Amino acid sequence: MTTFALGIAGAAAMFSVVNTVLLSPLPFAEPDRIVNVYTTNPQWAGVPGFESAATRASFSYPELEDLWRESEGVLDGLAMAFVGGGLIRPPDGEPERIRLGATSPDLFARVLRVQPVVGRTFVTEDIVSNPFSAVISERYWEDRYARDPGVIGRMLPISGRPHEIIGVVPEGTRLGRDEPEVWALLQPWENRGDHRTSAIGRLADGVTAEQASSLLSRVSLANAPPDHAQHAINVQPRQAEQTRAVRTALLVLAGGAFLLLLIACANVAALLVGRMLDRQGELAVRNALGASRWRLFRQIVTESTVLAGAGALLGIVLSGLALRGLELVAPPGVPRIDEVSMDGAVLVLCAGLAIFAGIAAGVLPGMAIRARGARTGMMRTRSAASGGARLQNGVVVAQIAMATVLLVGSGLLSRTVSQLGSADVGFAVRELVSFFVSLPPALASPEGDAEPVDRLGDLARELETVPGVEGVALTSVLPLTPNRGNNGLVPEGYTGEQEIVAERRFVSAGFFDVAGVRIVDGRGFDETDDRVDAPGRMVISESLARYLWPGESAIGKRIAYWGNRETTVVGVAEDQRDESLRETTAWAFYVPRVQAGQLGGSFLVRAIAPASVIPAIRERVRAVQPSAAVLDIEPMTELIANEIAEETYRARLALLFAALATLFSVMGIYGVTARAVASRTREIGIRKALGGQDRAIMGRVYAGAGRLAITGGLIGLVLAFLASAWIERLLWGVERTDPLTMIGVAATLAVGATVAALGPGRRVRKLDPVEALRAE
Repeated sequence: MTTFALGIAGAAAMFSVVNTVLLSPLPFAEPDRIVNVYTTNPQWAGVPGFESAATRASFSYPELEDLWRESEGVLDGLAMAFVGGGLIRPPDGEPERIRLGATSPDLFARVLRVQPVVGRTFVTEDIVSNPFSAVISERYWEDRYARDPGVIGRMLPISGRPHEIIGVVPEGTRLGRDEPEVWALLQPWENRGDHRTSAIGRLADGVTAEQASSLLSRVSLANAPPDHAQHAINVQPRQAEQTRAVRTALLVLAGGAFLLLLIACANVAALLVGRMLDRQGELAVRNALGASRWRLFRQIVTESTVLAGAGALLGIVLSGLALRGLELVAPPGVPRIDEVSMDGAVLVLCAGLAIFAGIAAGVLPGMAIRARGARTGMMRTRSAASGGARLQNGVVVAQIAMATVLLVGSGLLSRTVSQLGSADVGFAVRELVSFFVSLPPALASPEGDAEPVDRLGDLARELETVPGVEGVALTSVLPLTPNRGNNGLVPEGYTGEQEIVAERRFVSAGFFDVAGVRIVDGRGFDETDDRVDAPGRMVISESLARYLWPGESAIGKRIAYWGNRETTVVGVAEDQRDESLRETTAWAFYVPRVQAGQLGGSFLVRAIAPASVIPAIRERVRAVQPSAAVLDIEPMTELIANEIAEETYRARLALLFAALATLFSVMGIYGVTARAVASRTREIGIRKALGGQDRAIMGRVYAGAGRLAITGGLIGLVLAFLASAWIERLLWGVERTDPLTMIGVAATLAVGATVAALGPGRRVRKLDPVEALRAE
C-alpha cells in the first residue's frame, strides 16, 4: 500500500505541475489571442552569442510606435513590458527592495484586459500628463496599505522619485513567474538603435499568429532604414513562448514520474503474484470443499483491488505534500509554479491507473493458478510453481528495467550539474563578492558641478581599505546576470556591410586583476586610461581578436564603436562564460567607464574569504554614504548556484524518482528471492543433510538475485540509451553513453541485488536440515 501511495503522490504532483504550467490557459481574457512580438535580424544568425536574436530580437520604442500605428485590423493591443528590481526610498527609514515592472500604457487595458480592483490602469495620456504614475499589485496593496481604498492618489517614492498611485491590479497580473509589486510607466525614448525588450500584443479577432507575422513584417520593412532591409516581425503565442525554456525539462520529469508510478504498480503486482502462489494449497483445499473457481477468482481480485484502493487514497493525501515540496524548491525559471494546485482530473487518472494495476495484479495470478483440482493444488506441483515463479520474475525484471532507465537519466542530469558547477568560467568565482549600490538621485546625478563626480568610484576606493579586501572594481555588467549590453564595432580595414556586434562592458581600472580575467596579449586598464581626457582604449576578447585579425596581434589596432568613438586595442582578454555557464561569451569588448562617460556600475570585491567581508562592506558603505542602499550583495559562488538552479532542481527530482524506483526494485528482488528460498525449503534441507556447504547454497541464492538484476539492467540500459535522446538537449559536458554514469548504475544494481538477497541468504545459513525435512 505504501508503495502504491508513493508512486501516486509523485506522479500526481508532477502531472499537476505540467498541467498548470504547460496546458492550463493563461489567467486572462481570451488567452489564446495574447502573443509575443519580436523583430528578426537574420544577419545575426552566425554571430556568437546572438543567434537567438536572429528570430527573437527586441524593439526600440519608436519601432513599437510605428508598428502599433499601422496595425489596425491585425492587433487589438501592443505593449512593451519587463520586470526587474526597484527601490522604495521613504523619507524616513531604510530603503525597501521591490519587484518593479515597467510597461507602456496599453498592457493592462488592451493586451491583458485586466480590470483594476480600485482606481484605474495606465492610459496613453499619462505619458504626457502624468509620466510618474504607478499601479500596485493587490498583494502589495494588502501588505502595505491594508486594502485601504484611499491609496489612490498617494505618492510612492520609487528610486527617490515620487510616483502617484493611480490603481490596483488583481493578484496574478504577471508576465512570467515573478509578479511585480509595483508597475511604473515606461518612459519613451527616441533612439531607434536602443533595443530593450520584446513586445506583448493581442491579436485581432480572426487573425492567426502566422498572418500577423506576415502583415506586421510589411509594416516594419516600410519603416526600416536601408541597413535593416532583411528585418521582419515574428509573432508567437504567449503561452508557448513563456514555457519554451522549461517545456522539455518538465516533460522529462513527468515521464520519470510516470515510470515511477509504473514501477510502483509492478512492485505491488510482483508481491501479489508471489502471495497468491504461496496460497495455492489453501485455494485448492477450498476448491475441493466446494468453492467455485469463479468465487476464488473474485476473492483474489477483490483483495488486490482493496489494497490498491487504500494505496490510492493514501497517495492522494501524500500528493498534496509532494506538490508543496515541488513548489518550495522550484527554481526561478519555472513560470506559474505558484499557481499549481492538485487537479481533480490528474488525481482520478493516477488513482485509476493504480486501481487498474491492482486489479491486474489480482487477475494475473488468478488466471495463472486458476483453480486446479484439489489434489493437484495441495501437491504444489513443480510445473505450477515454476510457472508462477516465471510470472513473478518477469514482472520484477520489467520493474528493474524501468528503474534502470530512471537511474541512467538521473545520473546524466547529475553529471551535468557537476560539470557546470566545476566549469572554468574565466574569472575568480571563489574569491569575489558582487553587489550594487543605489544612491539617491541628488548624489547619483549632482547638479551644478563643473564636471561629473564619480561617486561610485570614490566609494570603490574607500572599500579597498576594508580589512580582508584585496581589490575593488566596477563593471556595467556583472557576470551571470541578465542585464546585458552590446554595440556594433567597425575595426580598421573592415569593409563589410554590417557592423560586427559584440557584448559591451564598461569597467574600471584594475578590473581584470580584481575579477581574475586573464590578459593573454597586451595589458588591461590602469588609472591613466580611466580618465575623461585619456585617449580611447579598448580590450577585446580572445575569440573576437582571432575573428578580426586572424594570425596577427590585435594590439595597436583601431576600432570605432558607438558611431564614431575611436579606440586603440591595448589588450586581449581570455574568453569568459559570464553570460551563461553553457556557452562562452565569444565576442566581447571592454572600455574604461569614466573615459566612456558611464559612471554607474556594479561592484566586484576580491577577498580571500568573500562571505566574511560582507558585513564590513555594508558598514563602510553606510559610513561613507548613509543614504545609499547596498543591494544583492552575495559571494559570486551564489551566482553560480543560481545559474545552475534549474539543472540542480531537475537532477534532484530525477534522483528522488530513481532512488524510489531502486528501492521498489530491491523490494521486488527480495520478494522473489525469499519466495524461491521458501518454496525450496525441503530441497535445501536435503542438500544440507547430505553435506552441502552453506556457501555453495547461498551462492545459488545470490546468483538468482543477480540474474534478475543483470537481465533487467541490460534491458534497461538499451531502453535508457533510446530514451536519453529526449534529454540530450538538457545535458552539458556529458555524453549519452557517459561511462561514469553507466558504472554507477551497474554498481547500484549490484548493491541492490546483494542487499535484497541478504535476508534470504541468512535464512539458508540458519536453516536446520531436520526442521526443513519435517516442513511441508
